[in-house]
Amino acid sequence: MKKNESIGTGPNIKTIDLNSEAHAVAKINGKTIFIEPMKVNTFSKSNTENQLLQDEHYGALPDEIIDCKIIADKKNFFLGELISINTKSTKRIKPQCPIFGLCGGCSLQHLSYDAQLAFKQNLVLQNLKRLGSVNQIENNIKIENIIGMENPWQYRNKAEFPIGSIFDSTFNLTADSKTDSQNLHAGFYKKKTHEIIST
Repeated sequence: MKKNESIGTGPNIKTIDLNSEAHAVAKINGKTIFIEPMKVNTFSKSNTENQLLQDEHYGALPDEIIDCKIIADKKNFFLGELISINTKSTKRIKPQCPIFGLCGGCSLQHLSYDAQLAFKQNLVLQNLKRLGSVNQIENNIKIENIIGMENPWQYRNKAEFPIGSIFDSTFNLTADSKTDSQNLHAGFYKKKTHEIIST
């Protein structure tokens, strides 16, 4: 079977959580499924102006009704890929970054900031319980709420930009880029690849 080829579908399933990679979690016939965002197949020099990105490319959030395809059946869980979002979460927002969904730098721009803080706090609690065998109630542990920021944007103080040749939509070097240094571009890497997304 080819990678990401569908071996089944999950129609109208309700997402219940996010895992540590910010992939949606749901249950199909009692078995956990981790659902990746819909893959982005379009790649071009003008990705910053890409109008093809949809909510499905950002990923599903908890309390959404979705359709997904099952791409792997593991012993204890499924792996899935999002097809469509039928009912959206009230915590879903429009990402501010034009390359969110393409770039591998951010995972939660489509989730409201208060929900992001709650997700991160729950992640800490679950890791303490699962990895450290710490029971918050039994051990009488009080964990304060995460202190957020007034403006949760533009606080990055370091960024690294890889530089490479411009590829066409079929991932081949453009004719000009083989000879013209002006066809080099800088940006961030596309998620889980070394393809550069222009910024």
